[in-house]
Amino acid sequence: MFEHILMGLLVVQALFLLAALVYIITSLHFEDRIVGTNLVGTIIINLIAMLAVYMGEGYGADIALVYAFLSFLAVVVLCRLLAVQNVERNLLREEKKEEKRKAAEAEKKKNAKRGGASA
Repeated sequence: MFEHILMGLLVVQALFLLAALVYIITSLHFEDRIVGTNLVGTIIINLIAMLAVYMGEGYGADIALVYAFLSFLAVVVLCRLLAVQNVERNLLREEKKEEKRKAAEAEKKKNAKRGGASA
């Protein structure tokens, strides 16, 4: 009886995994993809742990723990990558604003000189 329940739970987890993959593929933002990646990692950890119980193998829990650690590191690296990209994007935006401001000041001085010379 226990095996049938466990097999049903494995099927449900596989369906959740497919739903999470669809979420990752259809998401528009990088942040949503990071959340989806974290969700996929969690579901796979659950699958590994349930398969370890189903097969009666003790090393499955060790594999699940190692996978959990690697999944956590992957999410941390992706978040760090996102943070660095945002900082670079903000710096470029500020540089463009500064260039536009300087160009506007130069144009204003140029127009002032023309106005003063023609008078």
